[in-house]
Amino acid sequence: MLTPLAKARSQRGISLTVLSKAVEYDRGGLSRIERGVTKPRTALANRLVEFFEVEGITRDQIMFPEDYMGQPSKRPPTSAPRKKPRQLQEAS
Repeated sequence: MLTPLAKARSQRGISLTVLSKAVEYDRGGLSRIERGVTKPRTALANRLVEFFEVEGITRDQIMFPEDYMGQPSKRPPTSAPRKKPRQLQEAS
C-alpha cells in the first residue's frame, strides 16, 4: 500500500530524483520517508506540502502516513489513561 506521499508523486508522474532536486533533499532520504521507514523534519514536510499543493497532501499525511493508509497507528493515543501512583495501587 502506498503512502500519501508516494501516491502524490505517482499522480504527478515524477521521479524521486526530480522531487529531491525540487525540495533540495537527498533522494535516498526521500525514498525512506516515502516508504514510511523514517519521518521527515517539519521543514522538509512543509516543502513537500508546498510542492504537492495541487494534489492536496497535508503535513500530517507526510509525517504520519500510517494514519492514512488503513493500518493501525504506531503513535500512542493523545489521551492515554494515566497510571495510578504506586502508593494508591498498593493501598487498593
